[in-house]
Amino acid sequence: MEVYKKIVVPYDGSTHSQLALEHAAFLAKLSGGTISVLYVASLTSAATRISGFFGNYDAGAVADRVREKGEEILHKAKATIPAEIATEELFEVGSPGAVITDVAERVGANLIVMGSRGLGTFAGVALGSVSTYVLEHTKIPVIVVK
Repeated sequence: MEVYKKIVVPYDGSTHSQLALEHAAFLAKLSGGTISVLYVASLTSAATRISGFFGNYDAGAVADRVREKGEEILHKAKATIPAEIATEELFEVGSPGAVITDVAERVGANLIVMGSRGLGTFAGVALGSVSTYVLEHTKIPVIVVK
């Protein structure tokens, strides 16, 4: 069995994603591994919701706000991880399940630890159906935390 040296944690600030991050930190500490905390934003969903409330919208302003919110969530997540664990923050835009599996492959992860549910597409990653997608499409082990 392979030691988990590179762990990806999709994170949206929800209770389930925080629990997943805590599990990942525990595993990383045991294995001497690193954590990539990943926030996935779906700009199409955010723009649709905002335009429903405000009519016309500035897509650039929406993208900037989504990025700011994502980076804020990532910084808060990183602050909860013990300092001795090497951690990187990743902000990506796209379909959450596909982005998670792509990022895990790109960074050479050998484990994904994710929450079973999230906050929804505007606030971050909707992990209910996303966790199912990731389980079906990734080639590496996945731990789903609830």
